[in-house]
Amino acid sequence: MALAHLSTHPEVSGSRRETLLDHLEPETRELLEGGVSPERWYPERHHLSLYRAVAKTLGLDTDAKCFRFFMEAQRDALEGSRRTNLRTLSAVLAQTPVRWRRGHDTGHLSVGQRKRDGVEAILRDHPYAEDGIYRQVVLAGVAALVSDIVRVEDGQAELIGPQQARLQLSWRR
Repeated sequence: MALAHLSTHPEVSGSRRETLLDHLEPETRELLEGGVSPERWYPERHHLSLYRAVAKTLGLDTDAKCFRFFMEAQRDALEGSRRTNLRTLSAVLAQTPVRWRRGHDTGHLSVGQRKRDGVEAILRDHPYAEDGIYRQVVLAGVAALVSDIVRVEDGQAELIGPQQARLQLSWRR
């Protein structure tokens, strides 16, 4: 999720802004206070710091709360790029790993085990796969991509090994 979009999200503005900044790692706080650009690449440690600070600031203290908030935030952030010529669920899911590679220099996201009412994806070789909030953000990103085609019902993200996570979505058409 883009640092610039999340750092200016309405839920963390106004009176919550200072609380958010207080929860950031010092280097990330300095970066955000200096201004971030949606066109610039930032190391993922800053993204993780922001994800954690948002969760703490907003009281996203369960996986379900994290998943729902970050899914809606990413739907908003993806508004323009999500509406492409990809109109089928199969096409969107096939493009998900490509989108991952464009936005990340670490780890691999693969999509497989698709069922009529859901899909499983695997995040591999990523140091933050072991972080529960990070797993929810990645799961929410996949959900945001498919949310124009299916109604996402639930998501589960679990650590399955060192630097590996299983992400499962369920949906209704």
